[in-house]
Amino acid sequence: MYSIDMVVKELVLSSDEIDSQIWDLLSSGLSGGIPQEVLTIARGRKRSYKTYITAIKPSVKDIKSFIVADLETILINSIHKPYAAGYLVIEQGIEIGALQDYKFITFFSENYNPDLSNFQDRSNKTIFGFLKSLEKIANFIGIRVVYFHNFSRFDGIMILKYYTTYGGIYTIKPLMRNLRIYTLEVYKGKKEVLIFRDSLTLLPGSLAEFAKTICPHLGCKGSILHNEVNLSTLQNQRNQLLDYMKQDIRPLARVVYKAQEIYWTKFGIVITSCLTLS
Repeated sequence: MYSIDMVVKELVLSSDEIDSQIWDLLSSGLSGGIPQEVLTIARGRKRSYKTYITAIKPSVKDIKSFIVADLETILINSIHKPYAAGYLVIEQGIEIGALQDYKFITFFSENYNPDLSNFQDRSNKTIFGFLKSLEKIANFIGIRVVYFHNFSRFDGIMILKYYTTYGGIYTIKPLMRNLRIYTLEVYKGKKEVLIFRDSLTLLPGSLAEFAKTICPHLGCKGSILHNEVNLSTLQNQRNQLLDYMKQDIRPLARVVYKAQEIYWTKFGIVITSCLTLS
């Protein structure tokens, strides 16, 4: 833009013309001059300018691994008592369908029989072993987020009960909303050891339906006749019951993995770092 007789006029120059005039001024010494080598390189280069802003690509290395877990219970005097617990560590890039049985870490109440004759003691031992193992693996590999399906209304209540009743060395911080436990953080001193969350807050729905739609290749959700599971049949049904629990954990792993892909791809959210509410 320039002025002739107080009339403002537009000066229209191309990018190359502007560059040329700037370099002419520099070479004339008005700006103190620059080395000839720089002038030669700069003038010999064809400049191009983008007409758009390049998007910043998200870093997939920020996506975290996680743990999926499950509890199995029987009713004794109308109260749910855990008889089995298990978990599976899911690392990025893993093929869930190819995971072998030894990857599942399981605990079963009747493994402590006859050393513990009282079922309540065996049930407690099952949960304690499960929670201590989770803490140990979390400290070893640095993965602290554990997902249950329906943690808010079922598994979380039992785990909260055990930490408050028997876990004297721990401090727990539950986050509750509308009478549901959305997350349970567990500390030993000032150190955070575990974070429990509910996969229902990621993808609301039944695990059986997700098994059919998201991961049919993993097989359907396990099924047993719950009314036939009681104290007298636990030992004889051990393998069947543990297989049932593993078949619940496997599709749960795929559901959380899929949820992580969706949240990361669409919103750039790392689900293990951000709490989701449904």
